[in-house]
Amino acid sequence: MRINFWFIVRILSSIAFILFVVFLLLFIFEPAGFGGAAISNSSSLWYALSIAFMTTVSSLSLLLAINPERFWYMMAPLVAGKAASSIASLILISRAFSSPFLRMNMLGDGAIALIFLILLIFAYRKTKI
Repeated sequence: MRINFWFIVRILSSIAFILFVVFLLLFIFEPAGFGGAAISNSSSLWYALSIAFMTTVSSLSLLLAINPERFWYMMAPLVAGKAASSIASLILISRAFSSPFLRMNMLGDGAIALIFLILLIFAYRKTKI
């Protein structure tokens, strides 16, 4: 049985899109549920930037889900963003911030970055640009 690589990318991107949108909506409507306090004047910028980042990765995964053969290179910024998020969480954990949300983010975004990095390498080889 032959496995269709682009179908796998489409399925994984669709799952990522759904998860990203769900977390984005949860974060928009209940930010305190992510381990922080209610939005304050000092945290409002980071709240806005978090929403922008989740909107960006949601958009990238949607493009991949719609047409992975055409938009395969969109995996690169998706990998970069999720890897940066995971590494930032690891750095904060190493500095004695022990939030379970940081651990979940480090592991979850790290796994997403690794999966899409592998898919990106295979896509690059498949297209040979």
